[in-house]
Amino acid sequence: AQLVCLQELKATGHKWRRLPRQREKPEHEPPRPKHVFKVISHLAQALHDPTAEVYYCDEMKFPLRQNASYHWINPAFKDELVYSRRYSETITLNAVVMCSTRGFHAVQIYKQEINADEFIYFLTKAIPALPELGKSYTILTDNATWHTAEAVRNTEASKLLFFNVPYAF
Repeated sequence: AQLVCLQELKATGHKWRRLPRQREKPEHEPPRPKHVFKVISHLAQALHDPTAEVYYCDEMKFPLRQNASYHWINPAFKDELVYSRRYSETITLNAVVMCSTRGFHAVQIYKQEINADEFIYFLTKAIPALPELGKSYTILTDNATWHTAEAVRNTEASKLLFFNVPYAF
């Protein structure tokens, strides 16, 4: 039955082709050398100091979707089809993670988008669970709006945050 369907599609002029992807490249300025030096210096000093501990904090999305990269296309309509990711709020999980060079320390998963309140909640649970070995801590994070929000800046946890260069890994 499957072979008959394939033959019928081919007989109507359809071809099995890869869908073209449209990629948008965000334009941003290159990082300022002084800011890069500041981040590298801070991390190097903290990693070298036996009384300091460096943690890295970031978010990630897990879109639970499936898309076909290939599609049966009639050559007459090939310009109309473009690879499309269909995002859905109901099937995307968002995670905040904190790790060190030794591994993961804390993970929190959300069904909704992460905001400043969610980030504060994560920090208030993760920071007290850090090892109490008389160490000082620094948490490297990116410049996401929920990391730099006023609500976050007004917490005790903000004293531990150190912001990476924008658009850096």
